[in-house]
Amino acid sequence: RVAISINFITPLPVSMLTWNNICDYFIIIIIFISLFGTFFIKHNPYQVNMGVSKLSPCSEYIFGTDNLGRCVFCRIIAGSKTSLFTALIVVFVSSITGTFLGIVAANFGGFVDELITKITLIFQAFPSFVLAISIAGILGGGLVNGMIALCAVYWTTYSKLSRSLVYKVKNENLLNYYNEVKENANLKYVIVDFGGKNSVSNYYANLTETSACNEI
Repeated sequence: RVAISINFITPLPVSMLTWNNICDYFIIIIIFISLFGTFFIKHNPYQVNMGVSKLSPCSEYIFGTDNLGRCVFCRIIAGSKTSLFTALIVVFVSSITGTFLGIVAANFGGFVDELITKITLIFQAFPSFVLAISIAGILGGGLVNGMIALCAVYWTTYSKLSRSLVYKVKNENLLNYYNEVKENANLKYVIVDFGGKNSVSNYYANLTETSACNEI
């Protein structure tokens, strides 16, 4: 018998870059091209030249030309700045609006919380893209109206997230407060504070009341 041993050698990593690093560099490249790409293009993205209309990709026109003879690649580079600016504005306005409404809903609670939650659910009942197109159609054409339509749709995600986080922090603080007061055996104050001032859920109020009755 001949014993054959096979040693599997683990290949060394070609690069120490992780996927996160690659994505970061890719985003930086896109931002750089969007901001400074117009200085390096050879053709005017808005100039009409019917003599070279509908050309296939070649060395002169990397992505070819459209039906009016305009360079498709140059038009993509020129339009990327507008796309980047629009995306940043939409994300900024949506996040600020949604976060503010979510914090207000969780902080005040009661009727305000229910009203904002119902409005959020109404907006989320429709497909986001379809609702944005509908709002843009009502407002009319234009870049500004399109940005308003997108902001009016995508604020709901930030609202629900911020609302849940505020409620989580409030419940943690109240539970910590309950545990501290319970150690001091001052349970009557806990009942008054939980039920009257902070308007906590019935669960914590009932829990405290039961503990107080047992102590009595």
